[in-house]
Amino acid sequence: MKKAFTLAEVLITLSIIGIVAALTLPTLIQNHKKHEASARLKKFYSIISQAILLSESEHNSIDNWEMTTYLETEDGQYDYKANGNITNNFFFKYIEPYIKYVKYEEAKAVFDEDGKQTDGEHPTIYLADGSTFTIMNSVCMDFRFDINGDRNPNKLGKDRFVFVLCPTQEYRNRFCTNKNSKFCTYNIDYVNNRSREISLQGCKNSAYRCSGLLEIDGWKFKDDYPYKL
Repeated sequence: MKKAFTLAEVLITLSIIGIVAALTLPTLIQNHKKHEASARLKKFYSIISQAILLSESEHNSIDNWEMTTYLETEDGQYDYKANGNITNNFFFKYIEPYIKYVKYEEAKAVFDEDGKQTDGEHPTIYLADGSTFTIMNSVCMDFRFDINGDRNPNKLGKDRFVFVLCPTQEYRNRFCTNKNSKFCTYNIDYVNNRSREISLQGCKNSAYRCSGLLEIDGWKFKDDYPYKL
């Protein structure tokens, strides 16, 4: 007579498998998100850095590029439309010829629920892997990279990360994690010591600065990274 499992034994086994899966699956999913985010951040940084090198070979050093700082109206307000035109022109002259992308949306205004404009006009560039980035002119050109594009949560430190392209060494000293990089991760203003400890605290204080911490950590989301992906 052939031996077989009883129904009770099968149910107990399935229950154990279910419990183990429930305990381990969230960790596996979280680790996968971290790995994917790390890979996309590293790839984006490489793509734009390479584009800048190629662009410099044609347009000379970025110190001579047309990167007008943000413009104001006569009453001291941010001139959204003018600045949107600046970023559009900047992208097509200096970046677009040297990267591959699937869609480009011209600079447009961002409004809150009450219809008030809350952000400058900036273009959005869609990449083949589903990620996006925007460009907005300030004292440097701000690149905001979104690892999963239009999908939520669309929050800095979680799926959006800030990079900057600064036209002078003065600004690179002020904003860049690596002061010798022209295209760099954003770090703490006016702080000479940009150790991991200080960069971690900076990320905790403001998600704008988390890209600097991630670069120091080799683009890895370590256990003490302050935001859950």
